Amino acid sequence: LTALWPTNEDGKYIIQAEGIRLAFTNHGAALTNLWLNNTHGEELDIVLGMDDALDYPQQTSNPYLNGVIGM
Repeated sequence: LTALWPTNEDGKYIIQAEGIRLAFTNHGAALTNLWLNNTHGEELDIVLGMDDALDYPQQTSNPYLNGVIGM
């Protein structure tokens, strides 16, 4: 497992291990991407998230889209 590093160009934090990567925002820790390797070794994103982390705070319906860390 790699350590958490500063946000990428889309404002997301990324953690990863072999065969898996996870991206989230600091806005309610919204899960934005989950990349898994399929049986052919191709990386697939299986989460419907917004491309840019700055889009999350502008949501009016449910800005967190999932659970909030620490609640």
